[in-house]
Amino acid sequence: MFRKAILLALVLLCLPSFALAEIGRVKRTNGEAFVQRGDEKIAVTSGMTLERSDILVTGGDGRITVTFIDNSRFSTGPDSRINLAEFQFNETTHEGEFEVVIEKGTVAIVSGQIAAHREDAMQVRTPTSILGVRGTRFIVQVQPALVLLPSEVKKPEPGKKVENKPSALAVLDTEGKDRTVVQGDYSVAKLGSQKDYETQTDSTAVLDEHGDLLNNMPAQPSNYTLYFGYDSTDLTVESEATVNSIFEDVKSREQADVVVVGHTDRSGTDAYNDRLSLERAGQIKDLLVKRGMDPTRIRAAGRGERDRMEETPDGIKNDRNRRVQVIVR
Repeated sequence: MFRKAILLALVLLCLPSFALAEIGRVKRTNGEAFVQRGDEKIAVTSGMTLERSDILVTGGDGRITVTFIDNSRFSTGPDSRINLAEFQFNETTHEGEFEVVIEKGTVAIVSGQIAAHREDAMQVRTPTSILGVRGTRFIVQVQPALVLLPSEVKKPEPGKKVENKPSALAVLDTEGKDRTVVQGDYSVAKLGSQKDYETQTDSTAVLDEHGDLLNNMPAQPSNYTLYFGYDSTDLTVESEATVNSIFEDVKSREQADVVVVGHTDRSGTDAYNDRLSLERAGQIKDLLVKRGMDPTRIRAAGRGERDRMEETPDGIKNDRNRRVQVIVR
């Protein structure tokens, strides 16, 4: 436990300072809804930033929808209490940890980069079960069931192939034992009974019961790609036109925020490429701010050569890998 605490502290030291506070942003809210932050009770507003250990609370007519910085998305139903107990995310490596405690009520969840990076890095706890999440869309209802939804068809970075994996959840008891894997679209797991628990529903029944919850889910993020000259932070002519499309997308969304992620080819050292990719992301962030975007709604990160558009041997220059990915959500 002590060693884990030290490792977690080292990860935090490597994160940008803003990552220590903001973990997500409220996209939409209505009815009775507030955030419990320590001893403070804060009325929820659209655009409000959330922090680790915040508790989302809704009344009988309340709803809250949230997009997190790893692109996870929540839609919380009425009479719910959702504890964002743990959230750490390294925007360079995509390593992280996300623990959600659903104390009561209902929430629809689309998992993001933390769950995609490592199995069980995201866990959802209920009073009777622990759910290990990976690349999954589902509804959890504390009284007492979950519904596994069809995988969301991802909108990848233009030109990049992304495998859409089928949904799956590992269901464990509160001690982390009796692991059972739930698979298949519209499977229903009766939480708290890992033995002979699974039944089946369909899209019509899910929409009848949870239509408002699903319709309230924040829109899927959009991806744009901007390209650079070799060893440069100058945009190509073609990419200048894409910037206009980014602004139009931002205007069309509720409480939009933007993530700018720099990438490099494999022609430099790892350290050099990490630095160059962050510089490229910073340049695009500055450009968006100069054109009128709120700087508090833009995050910048560098991924170096980790996430390549095209695979090449080390040391090889590649135009398609020298890019910035802009995610509008």
